[in-house]
Amino acid sequence: MFRARAYLKDGRFEPNVPREQLPEILKDVHNQVWIDIEDIRPNDVGFLHEEMKIHPVAIEEVLFPSEHPELQAFENHLLLVLHAPSPNLAKGGMDTIEIDFLVGRNFIITVRSGSVASIKDLEDRIEANPKIMARGCDYMLYFMADAMVDDYLPILDAIDKRLNATQDVAVKNPTRDTFSDMMKLKSDILEIRRATVPQLEVLRSLTRGHAEIIEQPLLVYFRSVCEHLQQVNAHLDTYREEVNSIIQVCLAVKSDQLNEVMRVLTVIAVIMMPLTLITGVFGMNFEMPEWLSDRVNWIFISAVMAGLGLSLIFYFRRKNWL
Repeated sequence: MFRARAYLKDGRFEPNVPREQLPEILKDVHNQVWIDIEDIRPNDVGFLHEEMKIHPVAIEEVLFPSEHPELQAFENHLLLVLHAPSPNLAKGGMDTIEIDFLVGRNFIITVRSGSVASIKDLEDRIEANPKIMARGCDYMLYFMADAMVDDYLPILDAIDKRLNATQDVAVKNPTRDTFSDMMKLKSDILEIRRATVPQLEVLRSLTRGHAEIIEQPLLVYFRSVCEHLQQVNAHLDTYREEVNSIIQVCLAVKSDQLNEVMRVLTVIAVIMMPLTLITGVFGMNFEMPEWLSDRVNWIFISAVMAGLGLSLIFYFRRKNWL
């Protein structure tokens, strides 16, 4: 899908500009054009190369997905590759959609392979107030980058809720599922950090130079985006430490439970050992002495065994071993 919007220097807003009219509009640097391409096609590639004069290297980067964000400067435009978060809160974790920004003096081109919340936000804002485009293409780039960072907030909230829910279980009675949930949560946090940390470095490099594309007064806005993204990374680091702490708590609780079981089993074994010795000695297959042949002596031996067992239980209780 190819859609071009233009805000002309006379104040007119054109929501759908045919691509054959774009070269004429772009000749005047006071006109602002936003071209949004979803699922780029061969005729779009030809338009970018022939009409927009986009560098072949930039077009190649657009055509082949990149796992890492990047920033490249060409003669009359910038290429900025970012990855917008696409949270899947039902299963946890996060998917990403690559957005390629081609930014010139009076045009910005966004190339993507799916729906992106930050682009939809800008579309809605422009529909409500087209004068936003009059602030320049660098401002539109800032708006979308800032909205992309804000899209991480629901993901952080979901992680926080998962942490609180698992923490209660970990303290009381952790199970095998608890460990599985913690490891999955840790993996999700690392996955998000792999997306946010490189993007922070790219956005920081955008604030250093490139004055021919990014106006000097707007650099402070991009620094604000960097600060917000740095806060996201700080939250992720905190969550990762909390996950590690919860895992340690789970291991400690399970170890304490195992020690409790072993203590009870040991006490039972110690109580049974003298009783087993007595029954073993007098239960052997030999002729019983006369004094053990009647019922009274059998009762006497049983009473001795019961008394010995009760004495051991009382002793263990005094030692707080039971």
